[in-house]
Amino acid sequence: MKKIKWMRIVLIVMSAFLLISAALVGWISRKYGEENVIEVSIREDTVQTVEFENLCLLPGEQCSYTISMSSEKAEAYDLTLQLVETEEKTLKHFAYIRIEAGGEIICDQLLADAFESDAMVLPVDFSQNRNTELTVTYYMPSEVGNEAENAEAIFDLRIVASNE
Repeated sequence: MKKIKWMRIVLIVMSAFLLISAALVGWISRKYGEENVIEVSIREDTVQTVEFENLCLLPGEQCSYTISMSSEKAEAYDLTLQLVETEEKTLKHFAYIRIEAGGEIICDQLLADAFESDAMVLPVDFSQNRNTELTVTYYMPSEVGNEAENAEAIFDLRIVASNE
């Protein structure tokens, strides 16, 4: 009889543990997914700035953000994208940035080079739902060693819309 009682207690504790674990995993995955989507409302001749702060990576890691753009008017715009360094940090010499729109890579280069390059122009047509999402991924090659220890990057992605 004692053995059956202990088995019931063990089963109840294990069931409670599994339920709590499943709820925790669901909450973490939902919260993580929400943090990586940035909403931007596009208005003509208005500067929108997306801030990226404290980007710390280990060699071989990457992190992606989705910038979901919307417009009150269903019009076509030319978006000018420019990376603006807000604080000098050494990670820009080791990490890369890739920006994709509509499945097309519009930038894939070392962060230091991206800050020096000209602005990128991207045609966006809200009436056709074309290029209304940008994926910004920053990553560090696995070959990077201790020279990048404690390095971070802080920068802005400046978005300016102009009517075609």
